[in-house]
Amino acid sequence: MQKWLNKKKKKPLIYEPYYKGRAWTGAPMIKQALKVFCYFLFFCIMYAIVGSALSFDSFALRLIANGLVLFVCGSVIFNKGLVMGEEDVGLGEIVYSRLEEGKPVEEKDKKLSYHALRGWLIFLLAIVPVLAVTIPAAIGAEREMYVRQTQPAWVNAFEDQEEIALPLDHMNQKEERTAKDIFSLLSRILILPYVGIFTAKNKDALFMLEKLAPVLAVLPGLTFPIGYMMGPHARARVHGDIAQNKKRQKRLQKKTIAQRNANRNQHIEEKKKKGLIAKFIDQFKNLMIIVLLVAAVISAVAPLIAGEGEVDIIDTVIILFVVVVNAILGVAQENKAE
Repeated sequence: MQKWLNKKKKKPLIYEPYYKGRAWTGAPMIKQALKVFCYFLFFCIMYAIVGSALSFDSFALRLIANGLVLFVCGSVIFNKGLVMGEEDVGLGEIVYSRLEEGKPVEEKDKKLSYHALRGWLIFLLAIVPVLAVTIPAAIGAEREMYVRQTQPAWVNAFEDQEEIALPLDHMNQKEERTAKDIFSLLSRILILPYVGIFTAKNKDALFMLEKLAPVLAVLPGLTFPIGYMMGPHARARVHGDIAQNKKRQKRLQKKTIAQRNANRNQHIEEKKKKGLIAKFIDQFKNLMIIVLLVAAVISAVAPLIAGEGEVDIIDTVIILFVVVVNAILGVAQENKAE
């Protein structure tokens, strides 16, 4: 077991030289940033749909369940950055190789080759819409002091009394939605997993979450540039696996050739050990020879069984002669082949 673990740890990493591109690439970078933002938005929408299933009574369970959601979201975005980084390094290696060989390279390929800062720039572009929502919401966040509830049915009996009707009308008056409320709602959607941990009933915790929303909302996206920066390492691991497979194939090929030679030598040694008598007997291990021998026996015994008295052994002798001559020729041919 320890030996297997050591082999797993000793995977070779081969870093090939690559051309360093530009940090800012324009439209392709904006397109990648939109993809990252869409990944994050997709998780928020999915959580809004299924998040109610994670509202356990136990705080520990809520922490584990919602923490797992955040981990999955961060892992998907991390993998996206890792794949992009590895692809950009691969492009940089091709560009570097072509330049070394004196071959023409397009400026677009040079520009899109790997640059360590590109992942961070994509991340900053992706979080612009998030910050545009969460910063105003954080600035205008206020601690809720009460929760509006539905008017009980028995209160309706007092609506005709003037001194009670006025307060009731004020209480039932609907508040208009302001821009602040819209920003607050969108901000809470972006931090739903964190709200799910503490629940919306905990007003103090909800107030703190809204204040920290600009930081909390961008945390899962922070894994993208980290993954992108690991692109060279991932590419080196690919080259290491390729080299290791080539070595393994060479070892296997050498082992196969050695085994084949050993089998051939063993076969030759076995043939050398056989004497002439053994080789002569081997010639009779043939279906046609066995059929001829049976035919010879039948031709000799058949007259006796039929009661003819006289036995004509000429056919039997001819058949046996042919079989013996064939065996002698077989032995001679085998000796010649050796």
